[in-house]
Amino acid sequence: MKTAWMVLALALGTMTATAAPSVALFVQNRAGAQLDGQLDAFQDLIGTRLSDAGFEVIRYQDVLDRFVESRGAEAGQELRQAVEALQTAKAEGTVDGPSREASALRTAQLMGADFLVMASLVSLGENQKNVLAYGTQQEIAETTLRMGLRVLEGAQGRQIYGDILAVNEKVQQNQNIQMTPGDLIPTLLDRGAVALVEHVRESAAAMAAATPEPTLASVTFTSQVAGAAVEIDGVVLGTAPGVFQVRPGVHEVRVAREGYATWEKSVALHDGLTLDIPMELSAEGIARQGELEAQAIAREQSTAEAQAKVTLAEGEAKKDSESYIRIEGTPQSLSIGDLDDRDRDSINVIQQK
Repeated sequence: MKTAWMVLALALGTMTATAAPSVALFVQNRAGAQLDGQLDAFQDLIGTRLSDAGFEVIRYQDVLDRFVESRGAEAGQELRQAVEALQTAKAEGTVDGPSREASALRTAQLMGADFLVMASLVSLGENQKNVLAYGTQQEIAETTLRMGLRVLEGAQGRQIYGDILAVNEKVQQNQNIQMTPGDLIPTLLDRGAVALVEHVRESAAAMAAATPEPTLASVTFTSQVAGAAVEIDGVVLGTAPGVFQVRPGVHEVRVAREGYATWEKSVALHDGLTLDIPMELSAEGIARQGELEAQAIAREQSTAEAQAKVTLAEGEAKKDSESYIRIEGTPQSLSIGDLDDRDRDSINVIQQK
């Protein structure tokens, strides 16, 4: 049986009066080859119904592309692995222990989702009955589409809803009307999408109603490099050093500044926590620092040379100011010498007539 997965991240816009929760939706075909070609249509129907209900639909591939572009191939691979870990989940089953919860939690963190919704096409079947109506033997064909639905909350990866849903369509068959289950697939998929969206809305609303407004935690970020951008779960809150209000729990923390290696970790944030972020120069930063040091040395040398020229000029000026010309006796005799040597080493200049 071919299994295909499609992932959408959905921003729910009308659930509560406060911030809208986000939903990551996984759609899988487990009903066999008969419905392999219907998965795209099922995805489109769910997306359309959610859009009509006020949801903003974001494609999983777009999320993955942004991860690779902003955080590199390793971050993209981490998201792929987290999603793949959830692909083995049974639609009608429960969370398979801590490892499943960890996979769900990690996926929710990477995709920025408050809820994970896993929907699957389970089976498509037909049941025929012969009835006597108005003196005529008639055949009633009932086609049933069964779907699995699991809803997990993203904060801890716990399952809050899990069930098998069914939608059906009855058709009265006669000599003039003969329909097969395949003819009813578009109608059943649309009705199934409506049912799924309604249960997702109810589950999310029940979760929101039962969960008190979270108390924010004050977390202090310090660093030997001032001005580094602090990003939590993909949202830039400000720069370090600084104190930020965040929701307690495990978050993706990223601190970055040009010229330095990006610091990125999953951190359990709680009130009063202080994170001292070590920032190390990147290869580009080291090269830039070398350029700046070379420029500083060149400036110092230029300043020293300029100062030497000033000192030399001042010395020459002082020497000139302390020199003199003395006339002795008659205008025909001149003595030239330093002020300190007036009585010795004088040079007599005698003008010859």
